[in-house]
Parts: sequence; structure tokens; C-alpha cells
Amino acid sequence: MVDLSGAYTGIASADGRHIGLDLVDIDRFAQAMARYPRLEQRVFTEAEIAYCRARSKPALHFAARFAAKEAVGKLLTTGVLSWQEVEVVSERLGSAPRVRLTGKATQTAAELGIAEIRVSLSHVDSMAGACVVAVACSSEGGAGAWTTTQQAAATAKAPAEA
Repeated sequence: MVDLSGAYTGIASADGRHIGLDLVDIDRFAQAMARYPRLEQRVFTEAEIAYCRARSKPALHFAARFAAKEAVGKLLTTGVLSWQEVEVVSERLGSAPRVRLTGKATQTAAELGIAEIRVSLSHVDSMAGACVVAVACSSEGGAGAWTTTQQAAATAKAPAEA
């Protein structure tokens, strides 16, 4: 697993954009899952487990979903507070994956003015990656421009630019 958590903890720019990125070494992740059998149930929801287990190479899909959860933690600037509160769901075969938040993760996203988190997953034989982007709430409550309060809160959490 390539750990980016020390070098990159999410970005909140002055114009309110939020992104998160993570990469996972698939072999190392598969070895960790084999070494710690409870890891699968601790990190992934039942729906995620069912989805990944139904694929011909489950490790690819588990690793990509793990990367997505890490990327969401970076986007929210909190790290992953609870693995089960960040879920990557696919409505049907071939549909784009979505991020579903519950619990404290939902509260944190709302405090940042995040209406939706979009995710892109990718994997090859050795690496899996995920990039997540926040869609902000407008002052009317839908997706769109950030309110001044939301933008100020997000900017306050942003790392200082060099």
C-alpha cells in the first residue's frame, strides 16, 4: 500500500474545491487481508463485500474501495473516522460507483458544505487508486456554489500553501 496520508491530507482551496486521492498496492493489500481475516468485515460493508466477492479478481475491487475510503478521509480532512461510514456502492453492473456516507462522516461533510462526493476508481494488476471530488451545497441547499460560511470553514481547514 502506498501511504499518502502523511504527505497529503486533502485540499480545501480558497474557491471551495475539495479533492482526495489514494493509491493502494494490490498485492500488499491482499496479503494484509489474508493475514488479518477480520479486516474485510471491519473495513467493508456487507454490500461492498458481496460486490467484490462476485468479481473474478476480488482483491482488485477491495483495494480500489479501500483507496476510495482513504481518499474520502483525506477529502474531509479528518482521515477515516469509521470505515463502515464510508461506503462505495454500485447500483448495478457497469454503473458508475458512488460514495454513500453515514454517521459522523455525513455530519463532517455537511459541516464542510458537501452535498455529494463523486468517485473515480481505477486498477491494474499491481495498483488500485481512487480520486474523490466534493460537490458543494449552494445557499439554496442543492449542489452548486458554496456559501460564504461554508467556504470560510473549508478554507480554515486547508493546509497552508508553500
